[in-house]
Amino acid sequence: MESGNSSLQRSPTVEMVLEDMRERLILNQFEEGVPLAENTLAGKYGVSRGTVRVALQTLEKEGLLLVLDNGRKAPLQVSEKFVRDLYSVRGMIEREAVLCCLARPSIDGQILTKAFSDFYKLYTYEGDELYRQRSIINADFHRAVVTTAGNRPLLQCWNTIDPLVRCITKLNCFTLRENEDNGELVESHRILMDAIFKRQPDAACLLQRHIETAKEDTMQGLLKIK
Repeated sequence: MESGNSSLQRSPTVEMVLEDMRERLILNQFEEGVPLAENTLAGKYGVSRGTVRVALQTLEKEGLLLVLDNGRKAPLQVSEKFVRDLYSVRGMIEREAVLCCLARPSIDGQILTKAFSDFYKLYTYEGDELYRQRSIINADFHRAVVTTAGNRPLLQCWNTIDPLVRCITKLNCFTLRENEDNGELVESHRILMDAIFKRQPDAACLLQRHIETAKEDTMQGLLKIK
């Protein structure tokens, strides 16, 4: 499944810088308000200033950087409120997606079914790769829920927050580690998928509770690793 940013055709080096910087910004590992030097970052990552510039422009659009009066970019503090607000927006988008699914005359379930089937691949991974794949598959499933709704503006809204959702999902998976069982993960998402396909009236509420649980896990996890 393509991610929300696949259309941008970024180079692997830009994606590498983006992934690392996004994670560090969410963990507040840069000093707030202090301008980021392109030369310094280019040296750290072994890339060109142009690559760094593209990454910084993207992170600015994601709300992680502030543009100063002189045009330079500086980190913004990622507070508890920021994370809770992100989950609130995510919940609104996914809830509306489920309601759109329930309102459609018929549901094309191929994308969601494929995303769910990928959970079974987790049994073939171990160690850090297991946690990395867990985060990717989890994020892909929730994107598939929005895609299945067939609402293009809603999907565009999801694309806007998708990189942050994926980064936080990754942090979640690595901080939870052995506390999260693959079987429980598969079952919880099977319940969500079945509720949508069977047009259960409480499908949106089930998803909302699922997201609330993820939010609280994130809050605890971020406190643990900061």
